[in-house]
Amino acid sequence: MFNYQSRRVKPTTQQGFLTCHGAQLFYEMSGTGDTVVFLHGAPLDSRMWEPQFAALRDKHQILRFDMRGMGQSVDPGGPFTLYEDLHALLQQLNVQHATLVGASFGCYAGVEFALARPEMVNRLILLCPGGFAPPSADRRQRLQKLQEQFEQGNLEEALEMNLHELLQATDRAMPR
Repeated sequence: MFNYQSRRVKPTTQQGFLTCHGAQLFYEMSGTGDTVVFLHGAPLDSRMWEPQFAALRDKHQILRFDMRGMGQSVDPGGPFTLYEDLHALLQQLNVQHATLVGASFGCYAGVEFALARPEMVNRLILLCPGGFAPPSADRRQRLQKLQEQFEQGNLEEALEMNLHELLQATDRAMPR
């Protein structure tokens, strides 16, 4: 006798690109139920959430996407805000409210969104949030060079620059 309950249907995954404030953002969405949005760190992309995406889509609707200029998403240049990109993405996907899970830089995006659109946030989960001070002009220039190395496919150079950027913080005096 065939047991219908033992047969699990794998949730289908919707993926593609949506235009959000002039940027082409890559996204993947899978599952049903309450929506959980995963916000990746920099200079990473949505692939960092692969284990969570696979594990949780049986019980929740999971959305992950590449923020502009990272992963498969394109940054056309010009001013933008992370929360407006996320808002446009959620509107196009008909998501009314969600739990936001951010790691590192993704925490910044989650906090921005929660402050701008609190009615759309069920929960805000921050993993390794760090500080939210705007980067100095010098640091923005170093991060731009790092991004250029990634875009040119110079992964070894980009990883070396990223490591140097992370370790540079150890030279700074710790507050007492």
